[in-house]
Amino acid sequence: MICLYILFIASVFTPLAQAKELKMLIWSEELAPIVQWDSQSRTYAGILIDIFNGLPKEHQITLDFVLNNRSRGEFALYDGEADVSIFSREWMQFPDKLLYSEPIYVQQEYLYSISPVKPSSLEEMVNRKIICTRRGYIYPALEPFFNQAKSSRMDSRFEITQFKMLRKKRCDLVIADELVGEWVIEKNNWQDSIYRSEQIVDMVNFTIAFHPSKHEVVNIVNKHIKRLRETGNLDKIIYRQRSSFKKGVMRFNASPLTPPNIPSP
Repeated sequence: MICLYILFIASVFTPLAQAKELKMLIWSEELAPIVQWDSQSRTYAGILIDIFNGLPKEHQITLDFVLNNRSRGEFALYDGEADVSIFSREWMQFPDKLLYSEPIYVQQEYLYSISPVKPSSLEEMVNRKIICTRRGYIYPALEPFFNQAKSSRMDSRFEITQFKMLRKKRCDLVIADELVGEWVIEKNNWQDSIYRSEQIVDMVNFTIAFHPSKHEVVNIVNKHIKRLRETGNLDKIIYRQRSSFKKGVMRFNASPLTPPNIPSP
């Protein structure tokens, strides 16, 4: 368990005596550009860290990063064994049991393939296809096809494993978040061998999820995210982290679609 010390809480807020330490649940140390372990600085870096580091510095908080299985981690957050993680409502089995931050950006999920993905309806794209998915993840747009056995899922623990299985032709498609997919492809120099679909498969507000006992922290974080968005600094954070791993231009079937608050490098 590795501690990252973050200073925050503006003087206008009531001191959070019970929130001196927060357990931050993650299921991989390579969730770039959201959060990842930086071996050079021996600490965590990413969009999430930049957001927390920018909080007012009148109070010190310790974030203990705890690695756990994605499914078990979700229930650890429900049970209060963890305080915070990077979950959106749409991904949760019991979303009303948690509190959520302001949206950080609009997360877009795409299909990836080793051959061009022809523009067509989602049903046509995934019909009779094996799709490499993340274990424990819910894919609202794809669940009807899985439930009706029109498509099948092949689960793996990490995004990198999804793409490796795709390259080995163990599945036909990968479903992945645009930013994480970008990072995996760039890191492994697969820009010339993996294609991304033109169509967005699904969109959700990417948020930070908190155990309800941390409601005062949620209020502070939400005000901070709103300020970042209003000043344009949230865009700058995302742009900087997204640009940090860009090596080239990935091949797309069409111009990438960019949602609000995710500037393209």
